[in-house]
Amino acid sequence: MSKPQNAPNVSKQPKGKPYEAYIIAGSNAWDKTKKQTVLEWTKSESDYQPIILGSKELREIDRLKLAVEVGTTSIYRAGTLTEAEKSAICQNLAKHSTAETVAFYDEALQLEENVSEYIARLRAEMGKDGGRVKAESDISISDNPTQKELLHAFLKWQPQPLARDTKLGINYLYNGIYWQALDNEMLERQIMAFFEEVDIDFSDRKITSLAKLVERKIPQMPDGSPDIIGFTNGKLNKHTGEFTAITKEDYLREVEDYEINPNSTDTPYFEQWLDFASNGNKNKREALLGALYAVLTNRHKWQLYFEVVGVAGAGKSIFGEIAKVINGRGNTTILDIGGFDEQTELAKIIGKSLVLSPEQPYYCGNADGLKRATGGEAVGVRLLYKQGIDYYPKIIFMYATNNVITFTDSRDGNQNSGHLRRKVTFYFGRKIPDDVRDDDFIEKVKGEIYGIIHRLLNTFPNPEQAREALLSHQKQGEAIEMQRESNHLISFATHFKIDNSKPISMRWGSTRTSLNESKALYKAYLFFCDCIGQKPLSLQHFKRAFPEALKASGEQAQIIEVMKTGNKTLNISYKDYQSTMDEWRDG
Repeated sequence: MSKPQNAPNVSKQPKGKPYEAYIIAGSNAWDKTKKQTVLEWTKSESDYQPIILGSKELREIDRLKLAVEVGTTSIYRAGTLTEAEKSAICQNLAKHSTAETVAFYDEALQLEENVSEYIARLRAEMGKDGGRVKAESDISISDNPTQKELLHAFLKWQPQPLARDTKLGINYLYNGIYWQALDNEMLERQIMAFFEEVDIDFSDRKITSLAKLVERKIPQMPDGSPDIIGFTNGKLNKHTGEFTAITKEDYLREVEDYEINPNSTDTPYFEQWLDFASNGNKNKREALLGALYAVLTNRHKWQLYFEVVGVAGAGKSIFGEIAKVINGRGNTTILDIGGFDEQTELAKIIGKSLVLSPEQPYYCGNADGLKRATGGEAVGVRLLYKQGIDYYPKIIFMYATNNVITFTDSRDGNQNSGHLRRKVTFYFGRKIPDDVRDDDFIEKVKGEIYGIIHRLLNTFPNPEQAREALLSHQKQGEAIEMQRESNHLISFATHFKIDNSKPISMRWGSTRTSLNESKALYKAYLFFCDCIGQKPLSLQHFKRAFPEALKASGEQAQIIEVMKTGNKTLNISYKDYQSTMDEWRDG
C-alpha cells in the first residue's frame, strides 16, 4: 500500500494548540457556496482554506492523513455524511492529529456531535495496540463464516458502543457525549461498510439479517433520567443544581446545543419576564415560580396541569419556552389535548417529563385522556408495528390558548369537576410593547439557565411551598375570573357564600316552587339563565353540579342540608341579594 498523503489543504492549516482547523465533509464538500458559508460563520481570515473531504476523499480516507497540529477541529457537514464516514474521520484524526476538542456540525451549522471523548478513547486504544486503530488485520473471520461469527466480528469492528431501547424499538450509538439515535438504514450502512472492509460478499438479505441479530445482541438501553439536562460542557442535576461531567452511564439521548455557565447566577432577563407577567401581583409571581418549579422537579404527583391563556402577543409562548429550557429539550415533547385520547399519539410522551401544547387548537369534549395522564392512571399507548401497552406517565402538561377551555362532563354537559381540581390558569392580558419585544429573548434566557434553576430551588426549599402557591392561585384572583367567564354555573355560584352564622332558610326549590329567587336556589338559577340567555340545566343536574361550581368559585366550606318544617334547607346565602338582582337584570 502506498504511503498516506495529506488530505486537501491540510498543509495550509495553522499550527499550535490555541488554533482551530475546519473540515468540510460530505457529498457536497467542494461546493463553493458551502465553503463561503462556513468561512463567514467561523469569521475566518479571507485567505483561509479549510480541509475538504468530498465523496472521493471519503472513499479513500484510509490513504489520506488529517495531520493537523491544532487543539480544536470542527467538521461541518455538506450533503450526505454517513456514520461510517464520520467514524473513519474520527479514527484518522485520532491517529494523525493533535486535536483534543473535535466536534461535528450539521448543515445548519449547529452542533451535531462532540466526539472529543471518543477521540481520546481511540488514542488510548492505539497506545495499547502500538499506535494502530482497529483494521482488517484485527478481525479474524473464517472463509465460510456463520451468522454468529459475523455478529461478533461486527461488534468487535464497530468502534462506538451500541444499545437498544426495547420499549420504543430504537437503536442508539454513543458518540462520545450522548446516546444518539441510530436508525435502521444507518445501522445497515455500518454493516455494509464492515462487509466491505473485511472483504466479504454481501446482499441486501445478508445485511438486514445481520442488522436484526445486532439489535437482539446489543445491550438493552436503560431509561434515561428526567432529572438531568445535558449541555455541550456537562450535565446539570435539576433537583440539586449540581453541575458535573457527562458520563456514558447517564444514558442521555440528547444534549442542549449550547454551553452552560456554572459561574453565574444572574438572571436579569428572566426577572424582566417575571415582572411583566406578574404585573405587580405578588401571589401570581409566586405561582409562576411554583409552576416552573413543578416542571423543573417533575412534581407529577401533584396532579396539576397549567393553562396559559390571554391575548395574542402577551408572552404566553415565552412561559412555555422557559419551561422547556429548564426541563431540557430531550425531556420535552409536543402534544395537544386531543392527542391524549389517541393511543398512537401518546407514544410521544414515553420517557418525557414535560408535554407542551404551545398553540392549543379549539377543543370541545371531556378530555378524559388528559385527566388520566395527569392523574396517575395508566394510559393505553400503541407504538408503530407493536402491540399496545399500558403506560404510567410522569408528566407535567402545559398548554397555551387565547380563550379558556371548558371540559364537559359527558353525563350532564357541565364543567368536568376532575379538571377543575387539576387545572391552574395563568392569564396574560397585557400585550408586550413593540419597543421592548426581543426576538432573541429566549436565547438570552438560555444563558441564565444555571441561575434560573438555582433561583427556583432556593425559592422553594420545601416543595410544598410551591404547591401551596399554585393552589392559592387556583382558588383566587384571575384564575377564578377566567373560569367564571368560561362557565355560567361558576359565574352564578360566585354570588353565593356558605354562612353558618346565620339562620338557614335557602331551599333548593324547583320550577314550580312558590318561593321567589331570594329563598329558592334553583329559582334564582333559572332567573339568572333567563337574564343571560343561557339554556339551564335540569334540577337534578343542577343539584349535582352546583357544589363543585361553588368550590371552583373559591368557597371551601361544605354545603349542609338540614330538615326544617319538612323541607331541606341549605346553609347558603347571597353575598348581596339586591346588588346581585340588579347585576343580573342589567345583563
